[in-house]
Amino acid sequence: MHRTAKGVDVSVFERIFFESSVPIAQVAPDGSFLIVNDAFCQLTGYCAQELLAGGFQQITHPDDLSLDLDHVRNLLAGSAARYSMEKRYIRKDGSITWVNLTATLARDAQGRPDFFISVAEMIDERKRAEAELAESEARMRTIVETVPVGIVFAELPSGRIVSGNKQVENILGHPVLFSPDRDSYDEWVSYHADGSRVKGHEYPLARIARGEEFPSLEVNYQRGDGTLSWVRFIARAVKDGAGNFVGGVVASLDIDPERKAWERVTREVESLQDQLIHTSRVNAMNTMAGMLAHELNQPLTAAANYLGGTKRLLTQDPPAIAEALKGVNETQDAVLRAGLIITSIRQMVSGKSGTKVNVKVKDLVEDSIRLLGSSMKIAPMVEIGASADEIWVDQVQIEQVLLNLARNANEAIQGQESPFIRIAAVSDGEFVEMSVSDNGTGIPDEMRDVLFSPFKSATGTGLGIGLSVCRTIVEQHGGRIWLDETDDFTTFKFSLPKSQDVGAPMVETPA
Repeated sequence: MHRTAKGVDVSVFERIFFESSVPIAQVAPDGSFLIVNDAFCQLTGYCAQELLAGGFQQITHPDDLSLDLDHVRNLLAGSAARYSMEKRYIRKDGSITWVNLTATLARDAQGRPDFFISVAEMIDERKRAEAELAESEARMRTIVETVPVGIVFAELPSGRIVSGNKQVENILGHPVLFSPDRDSYDEWVSYHADGSRVKGHEYPLARIARGEEFPSLEVNYQRGDGTLSWVRFIARAVKDGAGNFVGGVVASLDIDPERKAWERVTREVESLQDQLIHTSRVNAMNTMAGMLAHELNQPLTAAANYLGGTKRLLTQDPPAIAEALKGVNETQDAVLRAGLIITSIRQMVSGKSGTKVNVKVKDLVEDSIRLLGSSMKIAPMVEIGASADEIWVDQVQIEQVLLNLARNANEAIQGQESPFIRIAAVSDGEFVEMSVSDNGTGIPDEMRDVLFSPFKSATGTGLGIGLSVCRTIVEQHGGRIWLDETDDFTTFKFSLPKSQDVGAPMVETPA
């Protein structure tokens, strides 16, 4: 539909003006509408007659009107030929619509202001998108500032740190260091658990720039006041639609309380393990009390008999000096054997252990068998390989392992027609693999998964801490213990480190 107003003739550009899909209006210098096209009517919700009865001031949002009028005055004063601004129109139904308005002033032949040509580009969708983006950014800022995690943002691949939240300052104890590139990360001072300084390229942010996907690092960080606090850094890369790195995010977590609690628990667990080992040792000695009396009775009785015979030889006329000296030597050997038994038992009961030395496997096995004495139904077969000569251990504790396993084997063979127990040792790389085998009743199916757990007895007797203690002792030596069963034999195997050069440092392996 063609429209004219206030005596303005329709020109040859009438169709272009009125049929354009872009809202266009001709506006008088005082702001009143002279001509509007259909698109402008659709934009505002008013018909042409309603718009021509007023001016742009009536449909402009009050918050935008002052700036709009300033632009109009500048055009009229000749300060500018046109202006553009984003503004809001109030539609007839009261709703708001955003436009990007471009207005140009036309002058007459004498240079006086004649009219404005106003072109309005509808930008509601863009404004909604901008508002949603601003809202999303505001939510993200709120989250970033309120989460109990320090967050640092960086550009990639340069590694330049661009921002960080307040929490990272609280955790690290100083303002964010805006490192200009990855080579500058050494200014973040922290240390590994062994006390060595963390190098710049070791930080997760530097590592994601090198292609690592989910790097993390726990460090003892030097805070602004010089104190040290454990922090965990976790980095993630930000990629664009093409998969290129454009940024990186590093989360900083305060794990100092967690780390110190873990260290405290570790100390307590180690203390409990020591107590458990000692409890097991004392319990084992209770079991061996009767056997000990018997074992001591043998050498002491022999010593008494040797002394009685020696006395008779010396009171003969003439004295049998050579035979008497032989009796004295035999008495000495018997007393020394009794002393060895007492010393071994006293060491185990007192818990005087912890020193690792080079120990001959043959001597360790023989000492253990001597401690077991007549409590064993049969004497164990001993097989020690040529390359399994020495191990680096706490002798008292490893004797305790052998005693536990041998006593279990002795219980298992009760009632067997042809009982069999073997203690063996073979070389296995840097370790010696020791084993105790028997042809007894075997391990019940329900016990296999909990065999080395505390208070789970494989034999149905005792406290059920023997195998648990064995595992603790072996693992504290850097080895492992396991069950190996066949149709004929039940075998407990455990590995121990081979002997070390004199003066070589002992590398302790945590349990």
